[in-house]
Amino acid sequence: MAVASVDSLVPTDLTPSVPKAKTATTTTTQTATPPHDPLAFTPGATTGPNTPAPTASAGLGPVVAPVDPANDLRNQQITPGSLLDRFQLAQQQFGTYADATNPAFQASLRDANRAAAATGRLGSGMLRTSFGDLANQRTQALQNERDSLFQNALLGSVQDAQNNFSNYLAEQNYQTGAQNQAFNQGIAGANLQDQ
Repeated sequence: MAVASVDSLVPTDLTPSVPKAKTATTTTTQTATPPHDPLAFTPGATTGPNTPAPTASAGLGPVVAPVDPANDLRNQQITPGSLLDRFQLAQQQFGTYADATNPAFQASLRDANRAAAATGRLGSGMLRTSFGDLANQRTQALQNERDSLFQNALLGSVQDAQNNFSNYLAEQNYQTGAQNQAFNQGIAGANLQDQ
């Protein structure tokens, strides 16, 4: 009984064999291309059909890829979107409050009318005084609610302005830091190449 050697069991050609396609006039050979791995990291590689190839230094220097200024996020300022109009919102809330409390005011007027009719004072000055008191209470309640809503809207608008200023300042500090870091990395790369 013959024993096969280990070398005879291991194939020497590890490339996948691709069958040849036959046609009536020509014969073409298809070559297998390795599949593209989108998660593979290529240092210094950039994407895009018009992106020039990265330039590399001799050995120890960093791989430098040119930056497309039109698509570089460091050249774009991040600004907040349009904020809601707090005063318009306060006006809507005030309208809702006035509409919600109007039935109670109307009921109070009817109650005053009933009480005056029960005591025989429908045309008297006492009924007009009751109506005046109810109207003053209603006006005062509406004015207090309106003032409260618009004061809150003003405070919110001031807070929004302060937040926007803080956001702009933070963005400016980030961009300044990114520029300084890029400058320092360029100097460090140049120093490495000089050594």
